[in-house]
Amino acid sequence: MMPQPALTYQQRRRPPRRRSRSWFYLAEALICIVLLGGFAYGIVHYVTRSPTFRVREIVVDGANVLREEHICAVARVTSDDNLMLSDVNAIQQRVQRLPYVRFCEVRRAPPHTLIIRIEERVPEAAVFTNGRLYEIDAEGFVLRELDPLADHVGPLITNVPGLGVPEPGRPLKADALTEALRVWRAVADTSLLEALTISEISAPDTRKISMFCDELPYEIRWGRGDYAMQAARFETLWENQGGDLPCREYLDLRFEGDLVCK
Repeated sequence: MMPQPALTYQQRRRPPRRRSRSWFYLAEALICIVLLGGFAYGIVHYVTRSPTFRVREIVVDGANVLREEHICAVARVTSDDNLMLSDVNAIQQRVQRLPYVRFCEVRRAPPHTLIIRIEERVPEAAVFTNGRLYEIDAEGFVLRELDPLADHVGPLITNVPGLGVPEPGRPLKADALTEALRVWRAVADTSLLEALTISEISAPDTRKISMFCDELPYEIRWGRGDYAMQAARFETLWENQGGDLPCREYLDLRFEGDLVCK
């Protein structure tokens, strides 16, 4: 057999590939993008322009002290606003700046309802400082300024140093005020309020807190520490003595024992 001639380079080359169809898939992708873009534009145009999504109702939940009309005015939302375009975070911040608002949540309820849910601060006492009277909650937040002769919730807290100029919506930061509020809560947790009206708590110092009652000729002195235990001691003395304690100037709860008074 005669030997076969060797294949040349041209003969060894692979056959040419078929032309790629990538252009076809690219065209399909472009068509899909155009269609989806048009569809999205149509939805956005409908949502932003259609009267269906205008705010027709504002539901306020949790308002007891505050009037719903006032909350809506602060929210600054009208029937000309689009519900889906309303900035719920901005609305929430505006409402939460109200002194009486402890917490605020705003959400949409399509197609046309905006829901504003709030948690109000609850008046706990009143603080008298610099000749002016302020209503505060249990955390010392100033809720509003009152007429000096106006009725108020809870006791009148006086003689607290370092309060500065109270401003509604901001907390009063003073250790003596904090201790005075703790004393008030300890007494409120007992049955003493059934017989006594706490009219004033004087707090010139954290270690010198005195409480005055309308029905008693003497003051009740408190020591910084376990106010619940001191309130329980006062309650026991009151019950054991039938409310007739032999005190004329003060009852001192800072010392353990049956009765320390003058």
